Amino acid sequence: MKYIATISGGKDSVAMTDLLLKNGYPVDYIVFNDTSMEFKMMYEYIDKLNNYFKKRYKKEIIKISPKIKFNKYIFQKRQRGENKGKVIGFLSPEMGFCEYRTYNKEIALKEWLKTNNIKDYIMYIGFTNDERES
Repeated sequence: MKYIATISGGKDSVAMTDLLLKNGYPVDYIVFNDTSMEFKMMYEYIDKLNNYFKKRYKKEIIKISPKIKFNKYIFQKRQRGENKGKVIGFLSPEMGFCEYRTYNKEIALKEWLKTNNIKDYIMYIGFTNDERES
């Protein structure tokens, strides 16, 4: 069994990960899913967090990158469905960001798990109480 803390750089996932480690909960990996569209300051912050976790807990943040960056994703053609062959286009918050999120984060994470031969795992995900329904 492997224990994976996911970290977005937001206060909730950072606090969760720090508290897990501070209180001795098992954490084998800390994973950051890079959207390829973060602000420069977020990447700098993730690097600072990485240094903090390395120094304090001897744990490094693993950065998982998408196969296709967002700006290339929106210009590729659909592979199936009624819109097969049409350019995906810019995704609207109401209709499509979840599509890229699935492609970028979930599939990239599954590929990372497979590459590292991790079959049994528990994933810690930090979020606020008001995010439960989303």
